[in-house]
Amino acid sequence: MLRRIVNVNKKNPARNFSLIAPGNDDALEALSMKENIAKYYTASWCPPCKVIAPKFEKLANEYTDISFVKIDVDQCPNAAAEAGISSVPTFVFMKNGKETMKFSGADEAQLKHCINQLDQ
Repeated sequence: MLRRIVNVNKKNPARNFSLIAPGNDDALEALSMKENIAKYYTASWCPPCKVIAPKFEKLANEYTDISFVKIDVDQCPNAAAEAGISSVPTFVFMKNGKETMKFSGADEAQLKHCINQLDQ
């Protein structure tokens, strides 16, 4: 089951932003079948992840036709392993259940570019 985050932005919370609950990798698989999805693999101990997280959440507010998902690799190790995540932050973009783009690093310009491509 997905836990919805309703306080991403207190003025305009993103309804399309989800946090995968620990131990529930099936929810991630079900969500992956949606039309457009941006997955953000992160870790609480990762400094670059802390820098890019607010930017990812801001994009969730701007692009309402895309589902944004945040996955902590320490809390959901199976999901991270199945996705082949070897470093954080890593972003995976999917369209109609198929991976279209993937990159690692806290590069805001690259993140925006991939979101724009996914939105088309």
